[in-house]
Amino acid sequence: MDNRTKVLGGVGALLIVLSFIPYLGLLFGLAGFILLFIALKKASEAYKDRGIFKNFLKGFLVSFLGFLVAGIFAGFAVGAHRGGESSVLSVGFLVVAFLLFYVSTVVSVAFYRRALYSLADFTGNDLFMWAGRLFFWGGITTIIVIGSLVMWVGWVLLTVAFFTAEEKGKGEEQLIEREPRG
Repeated sequence: MDNRTKVLGGVGALLIVLSFIPYLGLLFGLAGFILLFIALKKASEAYKDRGIFKNFLKGFLVSFLGFLVAGIFAGFAVGAHRGGESSVLSVGFLVVAFLLFYVSTVVSVAFYRRALYSLADFTGNDLFMWAGRLFFWGGITTIIVIGSLVMWVGWVLLTVAFFTAEEKGKGEEQLIEREPRG
């Protein structure tokens, strides 16, 4: 992995880690994802594996669309409650919103995991694999709030993975010896 890709990916992941900061968090998160996408695109091209970028992009799109649709259903729930509709309808909209949020989170982190496992195989840096694992298990456990913290730790680990990746990565001879993960 070349130095520019490492810095773009590391700074992008770091900005995502900092996206919890009030007022600036949304800007940090957006900038972080843009930098991370650029880094993953460069890594995909360098390792001649379009799956790295495509899987991460699929995960992002599933997450974004799931959150958007879940937000719409949550808005319906608020509207139904304020409009004097039955509380059953309001609760129904909230349940649908939560299920959409949860399912989109699990599907998206599965794509993130695939992308990061491939990156770990190409770079020889297992921190990418561990970040992918934390995303995946954090996504599954978001149903019990602790999952969000686990995923945040995954972003921290991804930051470290980019900044500690070797300049050139492992050669193809070593990749063949290694069994694919995931």
